[in-house]
Amino acid sequence: MVGQQSESMRVVPDTSERCLSILLWNTCNAQCAHCGPLSAPSDKTRNSRELISRLIQEAESLYGPGWTLSLSGGEPFLHFEELTSIIREARSHNGYTTMISNAYWARDFECARQSLLPLVQNGLKILSISADSYHDPYISFDRVVNALRAGESLGLRMTVRCVGSATSSASEIMNRLRTAGVFYVHVMEMPLVREGRGALRPDNEYLLLEHLPEGRCPSASLTIDASSNAMVCCNGGGSDKSLQLGSAVTRTLSDLEYSFASDPVINFLKKSGPAAAIDFLDEQEQSEIRSDRYVNECDLCMKIFNGARGCLVRRQIESRFLSSMQGEIVRIKRVAENRQNTDQTGSVDELGLLVEQHAD
Repeated sequence: MVGQQSESMRVVPDTSERCLSILLWNTCNAQCAHCGPLSAPSDKTRNSRELISRLIQEAESLYGPGWTLSLSGGEPFLHFEELTSIIREARSHNGYTTMISNAYWARDFECARQSLLPLVQNGLKILSISADSYHDPYISFDRVVNALRAGESLGLRMTVRCVGSATSSASEIMNRLRTAGVFYVHVMEMPLVREGRGALRPDNEYLLLEHLPEGRCPSASLTIDASSNAMVCCNGGGSDKSLQLGSAVTRTLSDLEYSFASDPVINFLKKSGPAAAIDFLDEQEQSEIRSDRYVNECDLCMKIFNGARGCLVRRQIESRFLSSMQGEIVRIKRVAENRQNTDQTGSVDELGLLVEQHAD
């Protein structure tokens, strides 16, 4: 495993967001047409309560006081008592919680307030409500309004997340909120991408760019999915094996954080962007990918790191990384030898840790 860290090296990388992100379960009362993880009422895939508890305990040890537990699904409120206990446990380990929900539970203002009260009392600080034309068939917009008003009354920081496509937009949601008498709510628009059920939408529904997106990876974030796999982001790219870091069941949070920080592919995407990875493919595949149109960098990344192609690109990036490190290893050894020859402090063994960290 690339970047695997020994148990004795429990150091939070400088790049850590001090945030534990978990997709609790894939069960949802809705079955939205855009959903990347394919959440549905019949899907019982989930993280075990024991695993969640262990990760929370490790998060306190690794991140220190004030760390964040970020929860989503599926729909977190479907197992309300367990959800409450998870948020309570995070607070007991010096963390606070943020969460995404579709507000199906907010039948009226008082019901919404009573649902949120125990969560706020146990450390819920931020609640994002998913609302758009894709959620409309399953959740009345009145419930979104009830949840926003109830959350505000309890001092929660409330936001609305919506999908951006030819049939859905943030401006539409803002107009609906104003009509309902709700103002000054932050609305975040996330583009419809070709992942999960979102990949089945008609081509004219995506907001496709005229040019190849050449920016850097915008949202790399260590995330545990509902199958306990550690993904490099929560925007769909992590569903491919080539962008996963192993299982949270068999690896500690410390190991996963170290792998996330040191993984050559993640660092390549954060520094150069997915468009730069096209050069690792043969001419035919390069032509195929360049001739297509994409929503954004995430959409392009999912196209490149898909199946066997993604594994090939990963091997190519890792090979280039290891080759470049050979020269660095030789340089470090020479510095150590020079220090020994001149009786300066330092040795090959002392610098070995640095070599091992990079070479892994």
